[in-house]
Amino acid sequence: MNARALGLAAARRKGNAVRARLARVNAEPVIVLGKEKSGTTAIAALLAQHTGSTVTLDIPALFGKRMGAIRSGRTDLAELVRRNRLDFSRGIIKQPSMTWIYPQVRTVFSQARYLMIVRDPRDNIRSVLNRLDLPGDLDDLDEERFARLPAAWSWHFESPGILGLRGGNYIELAAERWNLAADTYLNHRDEMLLIRYEDFLVNKAGCIKRCAEALGLEARNDISAAVDTQYQPRGMRDCHLPEFFGERNLRTIERSCARRMKELGYRPTEPVAR
Repeated sequence: MNARALGLAAARRKGNAVRARLARVNAEPVIVLGKEKSGTTAIAALLAQHTGSTVTLDIPALFGKRMGAIRSGRTDLAELVRRNRLDFSRGIIKQPSMTWIYPQVRTVFSQARYLMIVRDPRDNIRSVLNRLDLPGDLDDLDEERFARLPAAWSWHFESPGILGLRGGNYIELAAERWNLAADTYLNHRDEMLLIRYEDFLVNKAGCIKRCAEALGLEARNDISAAVDTQYQPRGMRDCHLPEFFGERNLRTIERSCARRMKELGYRPTEPVAR
């Protein structure tokens, strides 16, 4: 890195430090929840563009095991918010791990408006595995594959794990994670607005417009030219799920998630004609 780049980096750090000291926590933000790889980044970013709102798309203080400390009561969320007030000062705040600590978030942000993003569990789990370059048809992750996982993602596959999930292998754990996120909505549906990622894909601009109206946000900008921006690495969206997962793992997901899939309008895979 040359001297000019070092100077710019130092200036950015200084500016961020000043903004952090002056920032005030927004008591009435829109908080975007949803399991990882459900479209939360794209929807939060487009909603911010459409409404001219400031937005936080990731909060490192709530990554992985640090979020687990809040869930277990070892860390106080209100204090964490105060220490990271710049992240919590924006009009729209998106961080998927807040889905796992929704009761604590609701206590701290009692005046917030909540938006929940859900995605078909089969596509959601497939997208997570694509992101990590993992196949879907294994019996389980061996030590070598587990060791290669990025540190920010390895906790997703730990058992019993930070979220207290029960699963015999990586597919069962992934299904239980989806169930836990779905339950966050199903158990609190009167407190949040729901968007299914599949409905967003049908008409992205229209979906964001309706979402803004439902949340009481003013439309300020035309986002039609921005709706196809790729905010996260794209997965194998068009792959054949029975081939990707194999029949056994696909049935494991559908069996585990069946009740919640039905409540959210997702249908089981049609059996292959023989």
